[in-house]
Amino acid sequence: MTAALVMGNAATSLAAGWVQDDLGWWYQRDDGSYPANTWWQDEDGMWYLFDENGYIYTGCYRLVDGVLYPFLSNGMWAGTAFTDIVPGSWKGDLYTNDWSGFSITAPEGAVFQNNLDYVMLAGNSVQEFNFLIPGSTGGYVEMYYQDIGSADDMTDQQYMSVVALAMTNLGLEVSESGSANLNGKAYTKVSSNLSGALFMDCYFRKVGHYMENLLMVYGSGDKNAAAQIVASVR
Repeated sequence: MTAALVMGNAATSLAAGWVQDDLGWWYQRDDGSYPANTWWQDEDGMWYLFDENGYIYTGCYRLVDGVLYPFLSNGMWAGTAFTDIVPGSWKGDLYTNDWSGFSITAPEGAVFQNNLDYVMLAGNSVQEFNFLIPGSTGGYVEMYYQDIGSADDMTDQQYMSVVALAMTNLGLEVSESGSANLNGKAYTKVSSNLSGALFMDCYFRKVGHYMENLLMVYGSGDKNAAAQIVASVR
């Protein structure tokens, strides 16, 4: 947490500051009251959002009045916001997003990772999930929506060129590119051999003024598992 969160760690103190208990972090004013169900700005100009019980949201996105706000693991608002997008949700091993019309099934034993701070600080992407492929060494699946903003007339082919150029700039060789059909959904696909032992496939399609990206990194021994995950896309 930030240095400010070190303050006021005793719930019995009436000194203004941050307090942590088993449920999370909240802010105690010098009169003993606390903000709840509201935004609050600290003396450093950082913004936080408190739930109805007075706890700050951490490491997540929150949809407020139709706008999606990202909050870092320390609770601070990341400073950006997303419009015209609704996050999906998990029910068991099935992820569904009615807004984008996308669903996927995670394999049994998938371990979910939280690297939202890195994604949020990039500023223009909303990460929906990131999970490790069971039994893989370094294999994972990630879904995110990149806000293309004023370039919302960008075609999938133009975006593919941008992705391919980014790979090239990273020293990666594009091994395959073109159209892909995932159970009736039209995607564009760019693939690369990362290190001889790891492969990367990126499937993307335009949804509103966002580019939906399904990124898969897998080893040579994970090809069947990766194929099964892709086959579960609906």
